[in-house]
Amino acid sequence: MFGKDNKLIHQHIVNIIQHHTVINGDVNCQGDLRLDGIIKGNVKVSGRLVMGQDAHIEGNVECENADISGKINGIVKVKENVHLKKHCIIEGDIYTKRLMVEGDAIFNGKCIMKKTEDMHTISEKLEKHKTASV
Repeated sequence: MFGKDNKLIHQHIVNIIQHHTVINGDVNCQGDLRLDGIIKGNVKVSGRLVMGQDAHIEGNVECENADISGKINGIVKVKENVHLKKHCIIEGDIYTKRLMVEGDAIFNGKCIMKKTEDMHTISEKLEKHKTASV
């Protein structure tokens, strides 16, 4: 945990939300998130989001990378790679740098693929859209 000169060494953090867990509200987490439960709210992950087949998000998603086997109803904004696996269902738009789709994945929305630098601009537009619709 502490290295030379007593400086804190970054440890890789994995957050886990298990089956039969329902969260009503937004989730913000440092590190990666393994989701097998349900989140009714927006999800912001500083690392990788991994969704199991039974996972469900009713809200917008922001993360670094995503491996999705579950269901998302909302806007998905991923800085690097999105991997839609065979059981996944996405109802909403995807903003990412790279998109990989397996057979039998369902994606109903549009995909905007931009460089990482452009993702900050997209974030600003999404925030303006959210506040304008309130």
